[in-house]
Amino acid sequence: MPRLIGAVQASVYGEAINENYTGSGSFTAPATREVELLVVSGGGGGGTNPDSGYHGGGGGAGGVAHGTTYPIVRNTTYPFIVGGGGAVNASGADSVFNNPISSPETVSTYGGGAGRTATTGNTGGSGGGGGGTTGSAGGSPNQLNPAGGLTGYGGAGSTGFPGPDGGGGGGGGAAPDSGGPASGSPDWADVPPGSSFPQSQAGGQGGAGRQFPNFTGYGTGNENNTGEPAPSTGYFGGGGGGAGVTNTAPYGGPHRTLPQSGGGGHGGYNGNATSGLANTGGGGGGGHHGSAAGSGGSGFIGIRADYVFNASSCWDLRSVFRQIKNGDWEAG
Repeated sequence: MPRLIGAVQASVYGEAINENYTGSGSFTAPATREVELLVVSGGGGGGTNPDSGYHGGGGGAGGVAHGTTYPIVRNTTYPFIVGGGGAVNASGADSVFNNPISSPETVSTYGGGAGRTATTGNTGGSGGGGGGTTGSAGGSPNQLNPAGGLTGYGGAGSTGFPGPDGGGGGGGGAAPDSGGPASGSPDWADVPPGSSFPQSQAGGQGGAGRQFPNFTGYGTGNENNTGEPAPSTGYFGGGGGGAGVTNTAPYGGPHRTLPQSGGGGHGGYNGNATSGLANTGGGGGGGHHGSAAGSGGSGFIGIRADYVFNASSCWDLRSVFRQIKNGDWEAG
């Protein structure tokens, strides 16, 4: 780091940082400064059952932690784990960012809870949806504010609808947003015109994901209304939709056409559900009767910071040279 000439004066200099990880590894800090840190765990898998009489709940989104002033120290290596998505009927894996300097400390996010069929959804970063037919409750979220001053995000799973062919509950999302109950209206629009709610046999909508605008290019990569891939919008942690069956769309929870889906899969309708998108922490969709449910999407870790140069009135030659080279120097 450049230093100014003079006893008690200091400069702050740092190149821009833009590191995005979809698998476990380590990060070596290029400078001592504060960064924006995003940690997303794996989403939970949707619930399914070989018994044809049940609809599964959607998997809960992986827990999310975020902060904009996380301190890093030059030349220090920070190991991390990016959690994988949960298989069908299984919760997602935790993501962990390890800091060997502070105490040491770990920034932990918890895997999304699995959706279930005839029982309560699993607890997780966001809770899994409860099973239909039995009217089982959704799982609770357990994502706390982790170490390092970050904020944790997670939502509760929702209840399945009781009675024959009742829809499964939606998994919770990181907005934080509880998954939609099978008997309720979607709280973000993803239904065809003319659809009516409540629909007791429709799967509940997965909870909405949360957007982190500085991480666009990652997160959801939804389709726009022309059917062409749209740029990823920085939404992470959407809950999976519950399974269902009804004569009115959306049948089994949300379809992935809006950014708020946060990568959550939609529940099955007379067939297989879809899985959460990789590297979003999205929950998997619940399974329709004996059909396959979706697995959860894997997690993500992002580290970023803007270029910064702050100094008082004295400069060293390296700082002046860099400013002139970049066209940022203006003589007074």
